[in-house]
Amino acid sequence: MGNVLILAGIILTALNLLLLKKSNIANPFSLLSILFFLPLILSASKLSGLQSGEWADDTKILIGITVIIWGIYPYFYILKSSRKSSTSNVNRLLAQIKPTTEYVMLLSTLAFVILFIVENQILTGSLIPIVATGDVSHHAHTKSMPIINIVTRGASLFASFSYILFAKKKRKVLLFLTILVVLVPLTRGSRIDTFICIIALIVINAELKVIEFRQKKNIKWLIVMLVGVVVLMNIVGNERARFTQEYYSYSRNISLGIEGPYFEPFAWFYGYLSLPFENLNRVIEKNAGGETEGGFTLMPVTNTFINLSNHKLAPQMDTIRSYDDPITPNGVSSGLAYFYLDFGSIGASIPLAVYMAIWLLFYRYRNNRHIVMTISYAMYSSSFALAAFQPLMLNPALYRRLILLVVLIGIGEIMYLAAKNGRTFYKENN
Repeated sequence: MGNVLILAGIILTALNLLLLKKSNIANPFSLLSILFFLPLILSASKLSGLQSGEWADDTKILIGITVIIWGIYPYFYILKSSRKSSTSNVNRLLAQIKPTTEYVMLLSTLAFVILFIVENQILTGSLIPIVATGDVSHHAHTKSMPIINIVTRGASLFASFSYILFAKKKRKVLLFLTILVVLVPLTRGSRIDTFICIIALIVINAELKVIEFRQKKNIKWLIVMLVGVVVLMNIVGNERARFTQEYYSYSRNISLGIEGPYFEPFAWFYGYLSLPFENLNRVIEKNAGGETEGGFTLMPVTNTFINLSNHKLAPQMDTIRSYDDPITPNGVSSGLAYFYLDFGSIGASIPLAVYMAIWLLFYRYRNNRHIVMTISYAMYSSSFALAAFQPLMLNPALYRRLILLVVLIGIGEIMYLAAKNGRTFYKENN
């Protein structure tokens, strides 16, 4: 089994190296290779002492189908149709952003930061709850307030806004604002929002060539930033855990067999992206496929505008708790569990294909239409790529962010046209 997994890793690496000759790293296959298939290979290696026994046949069937639909098919699609962004194309996309749209993007980003801090105060009684009241922040890190959560759950959107403005204006204050947006969710201990932001920014940077990391000085800064982010998120994780029980090593908590500060980041990676596949197997062993009758798959339709979550066919993300049995406290099941509960191991191929088709559609038009498509692709990618953790592409919050993106950019465009028509009217009548 070990040799097979090593071979799978080698093949995965080779395929990515071949693909990167035609595409940048921000393509669906490469993102899933790092954040889905690599964790899957590690999970199959059963590095945690909590894992035991063979996976169920339905688990193996579902994973096999996923490899075909989320791995093999997108690989050949990207290999055939991909092309890297040209400098002229990037300049054209940035030039499309009108001055009024820039103001809307900037003001809405500042509004996000302010509203998030205000929401912190309302939910926890502290502006920075992770520092002042870590026990409260642990319970509040996934919560938000009605209505304003359309904004406060949209960190990836506003990080994209500020980073694109930095790409166009080259002002360091905009880069600082981007970093601030990325870090703000950590004030409540919400690492997943920060991670989503980082993936979205990686996609935008790859598409718009904002910072070329081939230059030595930029590579150094990249390494410093990556190490800093890993350390910071590790600290936040341990800080949250400190209030649920006595301080502990996460490596020890998941029985990884290796301990020490240098291994903690890998322990978090394994616990959050690899162990969910083990939890997937436990869901499959515990439940018959098709119990939720398509409810999870249809969440973007049933819950994006109106909360119908009391109905069987309109569950929420955490409804999975009624069906799973994680091997660690507060553990999650891989996003595949949701599709299995909806349609079974073979029937899951339908929603798996549908959502991959949507992602590839965004990929196809990501840089040759409008900056809206670039941001949409970045946000969808940042959610889909974390399917090993949860199926965030099913989360209605993602589609609210996409709608908010269109609305905000639309407001900027309308303001520009109104101002332009006003000037024309003034000239014609004076």
